[in-house]
Amino acid sequence: MIKHYVTGIILLLMFIAWSESAAFRLIIKSDAELKYLKVSEHHSTDPIKLIVGINDVALDHYPNAVYLLKLKSSGNFKHLPMLWVPSETSILELYIDADYNVTFSEVSEYQAELNKIFEASNKYNLFPYQPDPSLPLEPILAMEAKSMIQNLKVYTTREVLENLLLLSDSRNISNWSTDALTKYLSEPHEKIYAANKLIKIFGLDSLQRSIEVTPDKEKYSLVMLSGSWCGPCVKGLPDLRKSHDELQEKVLFVTLWNDPNLKTFTHWHREKKQLITWPSLWDQYGLMANALHVSTYPTYILFDAAGIEISRWEGKFPDNLKGYVHTSKEDKRN
Repeated sequence: MIKHYVTGIILLLMFIAWSESAAFRLIIKSDAELKYLKVSEHHSTDPIKLIVGINDVALDHYPNAVYLLKLKSSGNFKHLPMLWVPSETSILELYIDADYNVTFSEVSEYQAELNKIFEASNKYNLFPYQPDPSLPLEPILAMEAKSMIQNLKVYTTREVLENLLLLSDSRNISNWSTDALTKYLSEPHEKIYAANKLIKIFGLDSLQRSIEVTPDKEKYSLVMLSGSWCGPCVKGLPDLRKSHDELQEKVLFVTLWNDPNLKTFTHWHREKKQLITWPSLWDQYGLMANALHVSTYPTYILFDAAGIEISRWEGKFPDNLKGYVHTSKEDKRN
């Protein structure tokens, strides 16, 4: 009897400690085994497999809205409704049947708006969804920012985005979504890459300092669009370092990481990243990848001294890079 009592006390203390340290909690009720059910905060990171019962999911990447997926493989998935998460200590209760239909125990006004926006964008792949002035604005801001950062596409006109930011300012809304959209509007594509010409490269270093790099005018530039979550990107670092050591007198190297957060950029594969001795920057909002029309990782783009794109390689390291780099002005004339 005493043994059971002590065990009960221990379990209660463990539960209290878990509750106090827990982040966003997703409680799923189902009568079926949901083999392929997963939740994902960012398309580039590995989704978290959910079990039937209580799931404790820590939000690290993008707050407010997360993806609920029926995911059989990387190319075989279905988006279930997105989930609005008011805070990192929120508790959401859902019921999901054997066909992966989702029923919310309680639908907040934020979730109701997110459902409408997600259904419209998922069905027609079109933005913008025009918000009702009397309804929450945060869901549409989150969807716009996610589309820009993750899909590397902006469907909404600048005028509509500017109006959304004006509305958010009038309502005192300031979060990661408004930061992302403000940065996008302040760095239009034509100021980064236009008419096949690179104008500038920018990002944050590991100390969150803003760094800007422009074409050298004397050297070629090799820009690598990468991600710490991308296996081939990290695997290609030794080859990139070898090429850098051979060609650094003629080529300016820059690596851009489209990572979901600073922690991923600074901590993932830290030892392997020590091979990098050239500018290595966090493409915080995916603006460089977006402007350079990158859809595959890794992507290596070679520019001449004037910033004109010469060639790009998608998905693998450019083993013929040296052949593109001329050794003298005479070679260029020939």
